[in-house]
Amino acid sequence: MIKRFLHSMSRHDRILSTLSKKLEANKIELYNDSDKHAHHAAMKSLEDKNETHFRLNIISPKFSGLTRVARHRLVYSSLKDEFENGLHALQITSAKTPQEIEKQ
Repeated sequence: MIKRFLHSMSRHDRILSTLSKKLEANKIELYNDSDKHAHHAAMKSLEDKNETHFRLNIISPKFSGLTRVARHRLVYSSLKDEFENGLHALQITSAKTPQEIEKQ
């Protein structure tokens, strides 16, 4: 029942839900950039080109003590199911801890 509900949600909403739960994110900004990539060869054969490319800014306490690469790996591993089911690319433009944001 829950899986059926999750798949009735948009990919955008599933990504938000997954990152909120798994990474206990304080703030997530997720932008759908799929329209900028619809002309790419790999995208032309897809039926649904509307939710394949996203850009992300995220603040999470789970990033504490992790390098930039480890933070990105944590995000990507959290979204493994999405990558296996049509998510083509996720550009992480910012992955910070709440403490790093406070210092700015």
